[in-house]
Amino acid sequence: FSENTLKALQLKRISPDEVNLTPKLIRFNH
Repeated sequence: FSENTLKALQLKRISPDEVNLTPKLIRFNH
């Protein structure tokens, strides 16, 4: 994710499911 995307995710009220998926998405993008 870019810094702007991370900021957007932090500002957004994300559900626990999305929080759990985030590390998988980061690994996928790396």
